[in-house]
Amino acid sequence: MSEAIAPPTLGLTRWKAFAIHMAISAVVAVAVILWMAFVWFPPPFFDAEGGRDILLILLAVDVVLGPLITLVVFKPGKPKLRFDLFVIALFQTGALLYGCHLMYVTRPVYIVFAVDHFVTVRTFDLDAADIAQASRPEFRSLPLTKPVYAAVELPREESELRKIIVATTSSGKGMHRFPRLYVPYGEYRARALAASRPLDFLAKLDKATADKIAARIAESGIKAADVNYVPMQTRSGYGVALLDAKTGELVKLLPTL
Repeated sequence: MSEAIAPPTLGLTRWKAFAIHMAISAVVAVAVILWMAFVWFPPPFFDAEGGRDILLILLAVDVVLGPLITLVVFKPGKPKLRFDLFVIALFQTGALLYGCHLMYVTRPVYIVFAVDHFVTVRTFDLDAADIAQASRPEFRSLPLTKPVYAAVELPREESELRKIIVATTSSGKGMHRFPRLYVPYGEYRARALAASRPLDFLAKLDKATADKIAARIAESGIKAADVNYVPMQTRSGYGVALLDAKTGELVKLLPTL
């Protein structure tokens, strides 16, 4: 009876089934990785914001573990083989969706200049209620692709400033997590430039770090005299943002040093 209901395997051997499963998994993984590395975690944020960690999870589960389970359970003529393969596909799809969810909630959505430094803001850093209170319409919904550059503009009215201080103190959230304070970075670059410092200034404080920055920007053909630096905070630690020394335009981000 069991032989009568055994599914046809179209001449597939265990190793052929493993190879096909591996190829399909690899194609899907490459598509996800490309989206991750160039859209949600575009350079230079792949390492700085933990993209590599998520990538390792995807590779381990979707490219390695799934096909290996197929290799173990696949046997031509085996009863309920289709059910076994369905369960494997279901498990692998669930793992892929979980990985994509991790990508979504940990992706950097804003690069915010706050007072005297840049900080990356991830999806899970922002509350829906705070997003809805954004003063600018472009900040009332999260960007779906690459992160957007913004700046924190503190209110001039003393009463409003007190409200912000109370909100940050009571919630434990930094000012960069309140979209109602956001303005496009382009409107704020003059003040960002005023808060920046020449690389020569950094060399006096930390020559080793200054030398690392000089070496990195030399590879890009940037002259150290043409840029100023501002500290930058990411998930992995501290780096710098380089601004045009005349205009305040962002020239290059070095989130890790």
